[in-house]
Amino acid sequence: TYGEWTPWMDFLVKRYSKHLWTVSVDLHILHDVSRSRPDQATVNLTTYESQDGSAKAPFCAVTWKATEAMLAQTPGQSWSASPHLATTVYETLWWQQCFPREKGIQQEDLFVWFVEQDAFFNGNLALFVAAYLDEDADYMARGFRIAGPNWWAYGQFKDALELGALKTFGVEDDLVKNVWPLPEISETKCNNTIDNNKHGLLFAQDHVTRYSANFLSMLQEAAGHSIIGPGEGFKASLCASNYGLSRGKICSMKDFAPLRQVSRQGGGVPINWLSPIYCWAQQGPEPERASPHDTQDLPCSPEWQNRWVHPVKLS
Repeated sequence: TYGEWTPWMDFLVKRYSKHLWTVSVDLHILHDVSRSRPDQATVNLTTYESQDGSAKAPFCAVTWKATEAMLAQTPGQSWSASPHLATTVYETLWWQQCFPREKGIQQEDLFVWFVEQDAFFNGNLALFVAAYLDEDADYMARGFRIAGPNWWAYGQFKDALELGALKTFGVEDDLVKNVWPLPEISETKCNNTIDNNKHGLLFAQDHVTRYSANFLSMLQEAAGHSIIGPGEGFKASLCASNYGLSRGKICSMKDFAPLRQVSRQGGGVPINWLSPIYCWAQQGPEPERASPHDTQDLPCSPEWQNRWVHPVKLS
C-alpha cells in the first residue's frame, strides 16, 4: 500500500486476515510513506490494529529515501528512480528488515504473496492461496508473455541487458511451467504496445504475485548491484535469467491465469481466477467479450465470484 491510510485498506486487512487465518497464513502490511516523509530514510516495523479492533498485523513503513544507499545511480544508468516503477526495492527492504525470522523454519520453505492495494479478491482469499500451498515455483504471476523492443519501458533495461544481468527470450523458450509456447504481449487487450514481440523480455502482470525466499534473495542481490526496473518486465526476466544462481540451478515460474489454455499434454484446464477486469487501466475488452464489464457480468454473478479484480477503482 502507499499514500494516506484509508478505510479501504482497513477493510482489506480485516477481510484478508480472517480468510488467511483458516489456512494458517499470516498477513503483513508493507506501506510506502514517502509522500509524508520525503526526506526521511524510514524502515519502521510496528503493529497495525484495525479500526474496530478485530484484526492486527505487522506494519512495515518504508520510504524511497531508505533505498538510496542500495540504489546509488551511476552515470548512464538507464532506469528511472521511481517508486511507482521499481517497487521491488520496497519488497527487498521488507524482506531484509521487517520480515520475522522464526527459529525452526527453513528459509527455502517460505513463500510470500504480494498484492497491490487496488487488487481485490472477490471471494474467500483462502481458496486462492490454498490452491498453491504445494506449488514450489519461485515466481508466480498472471499472463507471462514476451514484450519486444516496442514495449514502452524496454529502454529502462538497456544497461542490465548490456551487462548480461538480464537476458532476452523468444516465444519458443521453455521458461514457465504451464505456458508454452509463450504468447506475445500484443495478444491481449491489456497492453499498450504494438507488434514485434516474438523476442524480448519476459513480461507478466504483477498486481498479484508470489515469491519464494530464493527469489527474494535474487531480488536483494540484484538491487545491491543497482539492477532494477519496471516490475512487469523485471521480475519475470530476472527469474528467467537465473540471475546470481550457481550453474545448474534455475528460477522456476508458474502462471496462475495463463493467457491461453494450458497447452502441455495432461495439463488440464486451469481454474479461472480472473474477473472481467484485470489490467492496469481499461484498455478494452478481452477477446470474445463485447465490453470489459458486460451487463450479465455484474459483480455478484459467477463471472466475478472468487476472482481477482484490478484495479478496483475502475470496477
